[in-house]
Amino acid sequence: MADLFETGATFLASQLKEHGSQLVTYVRLPHVVEVSAIVGRKDVLVETSAGALERHEQWDFLIAGTDLVLAGNPTLPERGDQIKLPRASHIDVFEVMPLAGEDHWRWSDSFEQLLRIHTKFVGTE
Repeated sequence: MADLFETGATFLASQLKEHGSQLVTYVRLPHVVEVSAIVGRKDVLVETSAGALERHEQWDFLIAGTDLVLAGNPTLPERGDQIKLPRASHIDVFEVMPLAGEDHWRWSDSFEQLLRIHTKFVGTE
């Protein structure tokens, strides 16, 4: 019998992709691929070595693990990869990096269907 929670996670991931995502460009030169991503943003407070609190903006992109394929090979995010998010008049560029005491990516669900990729806004094109 199929695990009810895994079935539900699969269904939720497919619905998020179909109804809550947008096309982004994932770049690890020389490879470039378009993927559907659910985009999220949050402010995080980070304590510096001097004890001061700094506010940082963190952007997360949720991408189906099966969609991140570079040069025909399924892959995982690497630090320094870029994600390009099209806007009405320009393209926002984000760099994959660890933020706020976390690694640069993690699985967003227990069944390893959605990658949660942590990024920082680095500019526009």
